[in-house]
Parts: sequence; structure tokens; C-alpha cells
Amino acid sequence: MPPKAASKKRPRAESGAAETGPAPIKFLSPGLKPDTRLMVFEQEFHVHSTILKLHSNYFRQFLDSPDKTGAPASALFQYEYVSVVDEDGTWALESTEKATIVSGRSIAKGTTPTTETEAFRKLLCAMYNRPYEIGASHELMAVTRLADFYCALPIVSATLTGALLGSPMFKIGEHGLYDFPEIAPALIFQAQKLRHRVLFRECFIHVVSNWANMSPDHKKIKSDPVITPLVKDGYIKLCKDVLDVSQRILYCAARSPPDRRWQPPDFEDMYLVAPEQNAVYYRSLERYFDDTHDWDRLKLYSGMKDLRIAVYNLLKNNLVLDQTGSRGPGYDTYTWQLLCSDIADDDMPWDASQTDW
Repeated sequence: MPPKAASKKRPRAESGAAETGPAPIKFLSPGLKPDTRLMVFEQEFHVHSTILKLHSNYFRQFLDSPDKTGAPASALFQYEYVSVVDEDGTWALESTEKATIVSGRSIAKGTTPTTETEAFRKLLCAMYNRPYEIGASHELMAVTRLADFYCALPIVSATLTGALLGSPMFKIGEHGLYDFPEIAPALIFQAQKLRHRVLFRECFIHVVSNWANMSPDHKKIKSDPVITPLVKDGYIKLCKDVLDVSQRILYCAARSPPDRRWQPPDFEDMYLVAPEQNAVYYRSLERYFDDTHDWDRLKLYSGMKDLRIAVYNLLKNNLVLDQTGSRGPGYDTYTWQLLCSDIADDDMPWDASQTDW
């Protein structure tokens, strides 16, 4: 993907950081001296042009663009960039040679300077392979947006798994609320942009398991030409797996001997809801198979072993980032949801052979 052209008329965000702001954040690299100063709102970063060019097509093109004077930006740094703000409130970094100083009012048009500065710091951490954490969905969206603008999506994708492991995003929050299933329909598009298989698969499982009850607010997930067909295929597969278990229950009951007729137990956890939203019932069925003292007799019934296996497969938990402490489908956080959906690497909605995008 070619880098996005930098504006030549955007105003510079005036800052007194050099005198009164926070101390510069210095990224170190063995054998290299920082030669680039980036002023992101009130925060100064000292970095290396070599690292920026290696991981960002934006900086590869613009650090040494033909219109540069060729002289060092200052006595200490070869390159100096500052944050500039457009009239619509968006911002970007531009060379101090182009930026124009304006009053502090223009900064207020930007998208929360503190949040944007932190997102940019995490982007630099990805470039330098330094640890960072994505603690909330808005942080992920901010980092992804910046990585997209600076043409640095591959390095964020390559480092994102470590940033997500143990993230509060996948834990139960205050008041016992867990909102990741609600934000998964939006984050699946961030995962697609980043081409991150782990996050895409996590979102995919949640979206499929809640597809029948998807909020009308999630309009994009219902009409996207690429992702919607994948989700629908996953939902159809889930419904087929549920139907397979139901048919096996009927088969075992019908084929059991007349004098020893088997019937599925009468569980209190059986509710008249959508079959794919009734994980608690299938969990009760699993416990029935595991706890019964008569399994040596039951397993002789035609189809009973296959039914047991089908129930176990339906209750598989394919989530890998989840930190809720749940024991899986049919329990607490996931009382209703089945989490056995999956999507193969080859079916991910991007070209895996591309190394730069």
C-alpha cells in the first residue's frame, strides 16, 4: 500500500513541551544514535530514522523526500517532525520545514491528544519490539488507525498477540460485566485490517455464537461483502452441529430396546430458546454422560457413543484470549453461547502471501 500523502498546509500544534512538558521518551537501539525528534502534541520522542524507515512506508518515502533541503533539521537531529491538526480535527506528523505555528485552540480540534500520544507510543513500541498492552477496544482502534496512516500495519500485526494476552479487554470488568461479545462485531474489522488471525478468530467465534441475537446497531457486520458471508457460513455450520446432536438424541431414543427404552433426561436447564443459544442444556447432557453410574450399560445402546462425542465436540471452547475465568459454554459468562466455531487460516479474508499492505 503506498503511503498517504502528507498535507503541506496543515497548521502546527504549538507546544511548550521543550521547556515545560514531560521528559522526552527515548527509544534505544544498540549501535545507533537517535537522529529523529518527533513532537506528538506535548510529548517528545527521540527515535532512529533507520527503524522508522524499516517499519513504515510513510517514513521511508517522506524522511528523505526530494523536496527536503538535505541539511540537518537541528544541531542534534537529522529529522524533526511535529504534530499538525487539520480543520476536521484529524492530525499527523509533518516535517518542521512545512508545519506552521498556530494558537493552542487548534490542538483542541484534535482527537484527545493524550489518547493519541499514547497510541503513537505503542506504535513506536511495536516498531522497536518493546512490550506494550492494548487495554481497551478504543486503544486498539487508535493504534490500528495510526498504523494504517503510517503504513506500519505489518509490524503492529506481528507484535499484537503479546499486547493482547492478559488484556483487560478479555476480562470481566466492574460490576461483573463482560462486554467483549458486544464489541467483537466492530473489532473483527480491525483484526481484518491488521490481518491478525488470533484476534480475527476470537471475534469470529463471538459473532457467530451471537448471530441470531445480533444488535441492530451492528449494521456493518450484517452487510459487509467479505466478512458477512464468512460469518453466515460459520453460523450455518454451528446450526448443523446442533441439529446433528438433536438427531442423534432422537436416534438413540428410537433405537433403544422397547423393554429398556432410553429417553434424554428431563433437565431443569432446558429452555425454549434458539438451539444454538442453549449451551447450558448440552452441558447438562454432558454431565449426565459423565456422572451416570450406568454408562457401561448405556454405551451399548445403538449410537450412544457417537452422541456423547458429538456433545463433547459441540461444547468445545475455541477461545484463546478469554480471561473471564469461565469453564466454557454452559457456565456463568457463557451460559447460553456455544464457542465451538472456527475458521481455517486459509479462509481468513486477506492474502496471506502479502508481506506489506
